[in-house]
Amino acid sequence: MPPALREQIMFGTIRKHSQALWIPIIIVIVISFVVYFTPGFDPLDNRDNRQSETDDEIKYARQQVLLEQALNLSQRFGGMLPPGFDASALANQMQPHNLMGNDFNTQRQLGDLDDYPGLDYQAELRILRLKKARDLGIRVSLNTAITRVENMFSQPGSGFSQTAYDNFLSQYQRAGFLASGDTGKEQFRQFIQEGIIMSQLDELMTRSSGFFPDKAIEASLIEA
Repeated sequence: MPPALREQIMFGTIRKHSQALWIPIIIVIVISFVVYFTPGFDPLDNRDNRQSETDDEIKYARQQVLLEQALNLSQRFGGMLPPGFDASALANQMQPHNLMGNDFNTQRQLGDLDDYPGLDYQAELRILRLKKARDLGIRVSLNTAITRVENMFSQPGSGFSQTAYDNFLSQYQRAGFLASGDTGKEQFRQFIQEGIIMSQLDELMTRSSGFFPDKAIEASLIEA
């Protein structure tokens, strides 16, 4: 049997037996893609005219968004925050999100009427992603997050460095990215926990997209 034909048969067998498992997952993934990549999407429109998140949840999500961006920025400065840089400064730098798109004609017609506060938008999307992960049954234990934190502040041969961990907490607490005391420690552990969850969600979405034939993906992009 020619190798190409044998590969087609094997792939067809895999798809046949995995179809029942992946159909419900793919449905959720397709919905997620529509939500994330549809121009003009407003996360607040997906709440049936009622507040689905409390003010505390949104406030906490804002803090986690700022923490994530601060950690990403610190990589440019050897893991340290730039002098004088704090959560308030970062929040003020976040640009509004254009709900209806950034193309010239749309902006000429609407101006800033479709602007949505950038930090609030990212916070809403973070809440939405975590909710999608929970709906898919993605769970990460607190012990896993604690182990990840310990690994982040460990040196080869010497293990976990309490001094490095305390210095990190102190720096980010002074800058307003983490709450003070034990609350800040819990916030950081939960941040790591949520990061692992969202990474698994992204991995699942990427792996699931491989079950769509290339022609079907191309057709859907053209229709969009």
